[in-house]
Amino acid sequence: MQTDSVLSEIDHLTLKMRDLARSEDWDALTLLENARRTLLVKIDAKAVRAPNNQALVQKIVSNNETIMHLAQNRKEDIGLLLGAFGGPNTEN
Repeated sequence: MQTDSVLSEIDHLTLKMRDLARSEDWDALTLLENARRTLLVKIDAKAVRAPNNQALVQKIVSNNETIMHLAQNRKEDIGLLLGAFGGPNTEN
């Protein structure tokens, strides 16, 4: 599989993952993350840096940042809930 098609598939998965994070479907997001990891190892680092791939890479990075932000918010929510019930705090 060529890097361009791998990047396109990663972009597609990352977009789906972003939507799942927004709807808080963490189980489905995890399944897609596993599929995405399989694709990440197929990327040619040199090709990723090519100018014609930069817009797609930036889109992937931006969507991934959104996912991470939403996941961090969820982690903090869980920490507050656990703390309210006397459980361990998971803020870190």
